[in-house]
Amino acid sequence: MYFLRTRIFVLSLVLTSTVCGLATGALDSAAFSSLGVLDLSAGAYTIDTTTGLLTDDATGATLFTGVPFNQSISSDAPFYGWNPELTVFTFDRIMIGATASVRAHGENPLVLLSKSEARIDGDIDASGENGDRGIGNLVTPGGTGLGGRGGPGGGKGGDGADDAPPGRGYDGEGPGYGFGGFGGTGTRGNGAGFGGFGGGGFGGTVTNSSYGDLKQFLQGGSGGGGAGRDLFLITKGPGGGGGGGGVEIGAATSLTHTSRSRVLQQHVFNAALKHLIVATECYLCQTPIRLIG
Repeated sequence: MYFLRTRIFVLSLVLTSTVCGLATGALDSAAFSSLGVLDLSAGAYTIDTTTGLLTDDATGATLFTGVPFNQSISSDAPFYGWNPELTVFTFDRIMIGATASVRAHGENPLVLLSKSEARIDGDIDASGENGDRGIGNLVTPGGTGLGGRGGPGGGKGGDGADDAPPGRGYDGEGPGYGFGGFGGTGTRGNGAGFGGFGGGGFGGTVTNSSYGDLKQFLQGGSGGGGAGRDLFLITKGPGGGGGGGGVEIGAATSLTHTSRSRVLQQHVFNAALKHLIVATECYLCQTPIRLIG
């Protein structure tokens, strides 16, 4: 059985390294009923892990419905009960073509399992969304100051501050939440943590926690903190970025990706250990991806 787990964090400083070893929490495709064959040769698709639906963006049609799985996560450190449930899609085979893209979001981390092979040539996007710009006479109209939506299992970013300086923005969601930034000149929100601590915003301090262990439980990243208002004509600060999602991909026989797949890049194969160590890039961070075979 081959497994890949990935975390994508927005507005975070990730201090973890890629780890080779047995993932005791990885799921086995044999334990789940197949939904059929996932063959996405081209087009754009969305997976909502809250509703469990995989839909075709062009037609709005529901293609498959995943199932919930309780991973019995510990409420103690370093997990804090975050993401107790996963959304699992199990197929006879998984094929994602080079011109296909899958965007995932929702409350639960995402698991894609194949009872045979999985080939990923296209994009799987589980990143959190940017926070929206603030509101005021000195910013481009149309902003809401709301925090960005997280990826699958990722926490929402904190909203920008409503109160005048030195009032601060709202904290992000999740155990490694970014602390809302105080209002004033050059105000910024703070980054969120996961395996390591998030970075402090301009003039801010790191107050979040580190959490998680990919070998045991699949968890998403936490949301960044919203920013405070400045000293001038801003009536609501900008929002923090959403936390990156948690994704696991498992295949019973082989898991293949190519250089065209933007979610699976910078790979090094260790023939002695039969491990494939890959890493990907996202906004303001480097994210570890781990394949275990």
